[in-house]
Amino acid sequence: WQVEFRDFWPFEKGLVNEVVFEFGEYVAPTCALNLFPGQEAQDVEVTSMLTWESSENAAGYFINLGTLQDEFNILQKVDAGNVTSFDPGMLECGVDYYYQVIPYNNFGEAAECGVESFKTEYVVASSSGEEEVCKGDIVSLSANGGNSYEWFPEDYLDNPGIQNPVSTPPESIEYTVIVYNENGCFDTTSLSIIVSEVVITVDSVNHVRTGLPGFIDIAVNDDLDDYTYDWTGPNGFSANTQDIENLEIGCYDLVVTNVVNDCSA
Repeated sequence: WQVEFRDFWPFEKGLVNEVVFEFGEYVAPTCALNLFPGQEAQDVEVTSMLTWESSENAAGYFINLGTLQDEFNILQKVDAGNVTSFDPGMLECGVDYYYQVIPYNNFGEAAECGVESFKTEYVVASSSGEEEVCKGDIVSLSANGGNSYEWFPEDYLDNPGIQNPVSTPPESIEYTVIVYNENGCFDTTSLSIIVSEVVITVDSVNHVRTGLPGFIDIAVNDDLDDYTYDWTGPNGFSANTQDIENLEIGCYDLVVTNVVNDCSA
């Protein structure tokens, strides 16, 4: 060091009465403690702030943030200033993050500060899955995992924006539901409604003639399933066969029921 004292007054010489030099000790700050989110924290809200306790001798803090364990690919040495919290902006849902808080002052930075990791919140959507109903039936759909719901398509639904809408599908259909939580995280799931229908075809009707009784032959849409037949007619007529014969003049009613799914027509 070289120190020079000058007096620029031209008429007399100046006099220095006292000179004092004070040198502070070289002190770098220590690493911050009690960081939030803590190490390996789970379900951290995507709106969270990074917070920490103040570090002795710190004039400010650098922030590193990334989604890769060995690389801070989002923020690198961003100066947060002399505060104890930092808003990283809207984080993504269901992502592993790694971050580091490095205190600094005029002498330098804290050495070997640890890297914290955490995983943000996410939504797992679930539904009641495939359901088989008879044509004309009302079916209640169900989804879980969040606090708001959107159903697509909106066909045959009473309210596509609730958790449990009611559907009256005339045909088989697949619904998709988007499930959200309060911070906008979402997931999707699907469910299928299989609509079964018993279709009766009258193959032939032979009307009553002199000396010849009538008969009715019918067919059902799916011969692979088992069906029950319930015929009723005039004068107490009843039968449980697919086709009926030896009929009198009159009107005959038939109910066909699918034994597998209990649908009838």
